[in-house]
Amino acid sequence: MFQLLVEIPAEFSSGFEDRFMEMEIPSWTIREDRIRRRLDLIGYFDFEKDGLESYRSIRANFPSLPETPILSKVQDRDWKEAYKDHFQPWSVGRLHWVPTWLRDNYPLPEGAMAVYLDPGMAFGTGNHETTRLCAIRLVEAAADWGDSVGGRSVIDAGCGSGILAISAARLGFDPVYGFDIDMAAVQIASNNAAENNMQRRIEWASAGMEAGMKDRKADLVLANILSNVLIQNAQRLVDAVRPGGRLVLSGILAREMDDVRAIFEPLARNTWGACERRSRIDGEWADIQLGRPIKDPRQTIPPRNPSDKLQ
Repeated sequence: MFQLLVEIPAEFSSGFEDRFMEMEIPSWTIREDRIRRRLDLIGYFDFEKDGLESYRSIRANFPSLPETPILSKVQDRDWKEAYKDHFQPWSVGRLHWVPTWLRDNYPLPEGAMAVYLDPGMAFGTGNHETTRLCAIRLVEAAADWGDSVGGRSVIDAGCGSGILAISAARLGFDPVYGFDIDMAAVQIASNNAAENNMQRRIEWASAGMEAGMKDRKADLVLANILSNVLIQNAQRLVDAVRPGGRLVLSGILAREMDDVRAIFEPLARNTWGACERRSRIDGEWADIQLGRPIKDPRQTIPPRNPSDKLQ
């Protein structure tokens, strides 16, 4: 097993960390070295050439990174434990997200429910703001819809570790569908579903946005993806929301929120006839929720002619 280590230059460490973690690049993670007050980008690979090739693709997106990583050989068990340092239990309302390795030691409050996760490296833990924003909207939707949740469907676009889809199933949404372009992410999501006895409640697919969203409609559409991908698939996402449903967009930098809203809000109003918008900011990140009315307000019933016979 080979480890590739790169010190992240301090001048762009904050922006890099957010962007990199949202890209969910397999086999890489970011480690905070508090003693030396720095961030390191670390990758683990079975073969040296695979690691170097992967790093070259990362530098294509982040050219300010050092040209050559520090390469060393490590024990297989080291990398398998590294990502666990970044995943701590958290909760929203009565729903708790707990690492599988803490399952027997996490005291679940009375009346609460848990989703147990082993996200693997860089596939999403919920500790990132963008996932938390989506999770809050999910819990809110379940509370608002109450007893009708069991007949309401969810799409998790870009499912990563499956945290949102599994949480939706745990809250009682049915049916639930999640997809991701990365096959490894879908496998991890499927494993996490099994960990929660939800493997028969969720449909998974390895697909990009076009194939993943084709002919799909849901009451709640969750898209935790980078802003440029959201914008490229705006019409596809808007079309997928059923009357009375909600579209939740995340993965949006707060400074980009107005740009994303300027695309989606007019599109939703034109497609649905009207929409309700809400948004939140968490640190450097934001979400946008658009609500579709049950009926298109443009479709009015013409007044009855007095001469018409009652049916």
